[in-house]
Amino acid sequence: MKAKSHYATPTLGGLALCGKTCQNLLNRWLKKGSKIGRIATVHEISPEFFTNSNMPKKIKELIQSLENAGFVNRGGKGSHRNFTHPALVKPVVISGNIGDDAKKYQERAIQAAIMEAKKCSENQVM
Repeated sequence: MKAKSHYATPTLGGLALCGKTCQNLLNRWLKKGSKIGRIATVHEISPEFFTNSNMPKKIKELIQSLENAGFVNRGGKGSHRNFTHPALVKPVVISGNIGDDAKKYQERAIQAAIMEAKKCSENQVM
């Protein structure tokens, strides 16, 4: 399956974008010195725009990273979810609906819990 090509074409009033998903990306790229009159594809934009985005992660992405690290969702009340790991004593609590943006403190807490679970599981294996 071929990847969709994102593009911007010049029009009388400005640029016609292929979709909203690439609008911010393309605007940032155009500010860095490209000529507005030419067609720009996403493939011409450096990969750092995709990885070093200032966009916050979604709660869904945090849940996926916890589940990939071996955490189990044991349920919760309302929009709260409790995740446990066999190597850890304390559960990790994530609040927010699936489509909400994650807060920075939530991202840091998830990263810390995943690192701690990896350390504990490595110590148990040795």
